Amino acid sequence: MTTLYKDALHILEKRGILFVEKFNPKLLCSYAAHVANLENMGDPDNNIPPKKFYLEQDRIPDLRMHILLIAPPGFAKSTSIKQLMHKDYGLLYTDDIQMRFEGYSTEAGMVGSIDKAGNTVTRIEGLFEEYKRGIVGFEEFYAVTQAMNQSHSGHLEPAMNQALLDGNVRKRLRGGVIEYDTSLTMWAATQVTRFEVGGGLIRRMLPEIWTPTDKEGDALKNAVKNGVNLSLDPQILIDYRQRIKNFNADMKIIRQVSYTDDVFDFIKSDVPHYRIPTIMRFALGYNLLNNPIERNFVVDLDDELKRLIDVSEKDRKTVIGDPEGEMIISILNDAGGKQDRRKIKEAMIDFSVRFDKSDFLINKLVAEREIMWDRASDIIYTYNEWRRKK
Repeated sequence: MTTLYKDALHILEKRGILFVEKFNPKLLCSYAAHVANLENMGDPDNNIPPKKFYLEQDRIPDLRMHILLIAPPGFAKSTSIKQLMHKDYGLLYTDDIQMRFEGYSTEAGMVGSIDKAGNTVTRIEGLFEEYKRGIVGFEEFYAVTQAMNQSHSGHLEPAMNQALLDGNVRKRLRGGVIEYDTSLTMWAATQVTRFEVGGGLIRRMLPEIWTPTDKEGDALKNAVKNGVNLSLDPQILIDYRQRIKNFNADMKIIRQVSYTDDVFDFIKSDVPHYRIPTIMRFALGYNLLNNPIERNFVVDLDDELKRLIDVSEKDRKTVIGDPEGEMIISILNDAGGKQDRRKIKEAMIDFSVRFDKSDFLINKLVAEREIMWDRASDIIYTYNEWRRKK
């Protein structure tokens, strides 16, 4: 059966994009959850009341699903976002939903500010307000997290936490108070070695981490050659964007959203309670893109959704735990469980990790007995391969 979800991945593959299953599923599901959130919340600025087709504990929940893509430089993070939101070729780009690709931003740029000159006070909108019903992509989230450490943006992280959690933004300045609600959804990308996000902020995002294998790296090299002069019928993009517009319009049909017991049972089996709402948004977005929109919409479970949830939870644990160490273990697994120490360090260069940092990471993992080191041969082993060898 053809669906918006499957067809988007198919079109991206036809464009010569490899490994579309890595990042694009979460981005697509996030888009669907974003549209559902707008409908459920209503639009106070245009006197459109909330639909309230989905409530949690007698309140309207925030259904947004923010995405954080984590991979070495050059491994499809920005490409994945642009393939969906770029105004010229993005599959999801329509005049229904605002979309913007951003770079560096200060706290004032995100939240807004007040400019006072004499008796004249001017309110300057920040990104959260300007795109309060849109989706914004950040090519390098590191620039934003670095801004959090600057004196002029010292309160950016708590402001982002609140804006991404329930959409309420409030900031008191000498010239007055900035207060508004935002429904902005964030898609961000960063390198593993530049990952600096606090625990509060990461709980508001759905991370996806990718440490490419040698085989995947070789495939991407071939894709560069195969992509030269590759073009598709422009009508394919036109038709898909029209289907997205129809999808956005069909969302107005919904009067109630419910979940099957299978969904709840699967999610709660391996997900901490504070993550359950986020995974439920994920399941909602996936179902909306894969099923006809109906008045009483039921969120169900299939094998692909199970796989996506399992991968999502694995990635979350890796990101919170030791994403840089995971790169070393991934290299070892790719090499069959053992590899010369020097070759590991050379492989880490491709992930923008210096030799001295690789030495530190290897030594740390050895001390923690996550990996084993045969000093005589200078060979590094995974723990399981070491036990098998012995």
